[in-house]
Amino acid sequence: MADIKRWRRVAELLRHEINHIMSRDLKDPLVGMVNVSQVMLSKDLKFAKIYVSILGKESSVEDSINGLTRAKNFIRSELGHRLDLRSIPELIFVHDDSVRYAQSIEVLLEKIHREDS
Repeated sequence: MADIKRWRRVAELLRHEINHIMSRDLKDPLVGMVNVSQVMLSKDLKFAKIYVSILGKESSVEDSINGLTRAKNFIRSELGHRLDLRSIPELIFVHDDSVRYAQSIEVLLEKIHREDS
């Protein structure tokens, strides 16, 4: 039970700090408007899958993921300075397209609602 609480606490801490680093310290022009939506940690806390929502055109998604992947050593270094963790997990950035998916479902539901009226 304590491991689950620690896992959740570390995941939330990483999410918050990575958002902060990306918004204030990351200077890569290819990384557009990016927000960390979720962090999934491995059980041993050595790997972190960082799910990011990317605002903008579909073509900017790949550029942003590539930019974040190039900057992962910088981000890990910053996390090492800011967090009191024994080791900083290896970061893996993944595009989270749940916002676009939710929007497409909402459009379909509105279309169905209009057809029923």
